[in-house]
Amino acid sequence: MNIDEFDYKEPCCPLSDGKDFYYPREVRQPESIPVDRIISRLDEYFSHNDLTSAEALLDYWLKEAVDLSDYRGELSVLNEFTGLYRKTGNKEKSEKINGRIFDLLNILDLKNTVSGATILLNVATNKKAFGDPQGAIELYLEAADIYASSLKPDDPLFGGLYNNFALALADTGDFEKAYDYFDKALSIVRKNKNLPDCAVTYCNIAVTKLLENPLNDEESDNALDDALKRLDDPDVVKDGYYAFVCDKCAAAFGECGRFTDAADLKERARKIYERD
Repeated sequence: MNIDEFDYKEPCCPLSDGKDFYYPREVRQPESIPVDRIISRLDEYFSHNDLTSAEALLDYWLKEAVDLSDYRGELSVLNEFTGLYRKTGNKEKSEKINGRIFDLLNILDLKNTVSGATILLNVATNKKAFGDPQGAIELYLEAADIYASSLKPDDPLFGGLYNNFALALADTGDFEKAYDYFDKALSIVRKNKNLPDCAVTYCNIAVTKLLENPLNDEESDNALDDALKRLDDPDVVKDGYYAFVCDKCAAAFGECGRFTDAADLKERARKIYERD
């Protein structure tokens, strides 16, 4: 999927389709970038696994936000970049944007808000993914304190936090505490009936079991079986997010030596990406 002008130019007439009328830069300069529309287009690219177009879209709008001194827009784009760089494995670019993210959180006085804490969580997850679990743990703890002061204990945001926190703890060798947080994550995703995230948690447990003890095949396999039950559940919605989860879980199945299941999950994801 290619990026075109319609992806980044704002329509002049709200009743037009945006193809014929645009704001001429010399006539009218918007004060902020259209974050909601950018996220919507980005989700479309991710649903097709089109990471090249996603990066081009974010690159364009980051420059626009900087030119406009639109700090909120800039922070929103940088936050989306954290997920993109994790998908593409770009450690250098991921680390490069962290300082600016922290600066913007302070400038906008967002660091102690739920939205700010969620951005910290995303940065932490990248730190963990790129080999700095201790740095990730520090940010997870900071985000957890902010969530605890603002959210109910069973809020879905805690599920993602606990899941990623557990993985970082496992990387440091603190397996006992990691399993405690996996249990907390499972409790929340079950209560919210989030089948894909439940599957991800079981996959994370499976990988952690083998990290703790490479001979722990039985417990690892049991966790993977639990993950498959959630992905095979007739009530699960097989959308772009489901495809993303299948891809993610496929990596865990492959890491645990269940290559046939890994290939099947990859195929499920491929069919959804092509269908959508």
